[in-house]
Amino acid sequence: MLGVTVTAQHLKIVIGLVLGFGIGFGCRVSGIPSPAPPVITGALLVVAMTVGWILTDRRLSHRPKVSEVHSGGPTGHPHKPAQTQTPQPQTSRKD
Repeated sequence: MLGVTVTAQHLKIVIGLVLGFGIGFGCRVSGIPSPAPPVITGALLVVAMTVGWILTDRRLSHRPKVSEVHSGGPTGHPHKPAQTQTPQPQTSRKD
């Protein structure tokens, strides 16, 4: 095309913008009150919440999975069987 690589993230952003403008245009044309906040403070609040959600999602997705061995899959069984140690018999020494 133009030597531009389109990633899934770019595609999501474009779809979100087109959908947002489409809903706004449809509400304006049909006379339905817009679902967006009417003042700049409300709009900034929506942007802040969205950015916070994205940053938190990125941070949490990069954390190590410490309890994966305890999590069940679709069957409910753990992915990796837990290592169980068999108890060693106690030997009693008589001196």
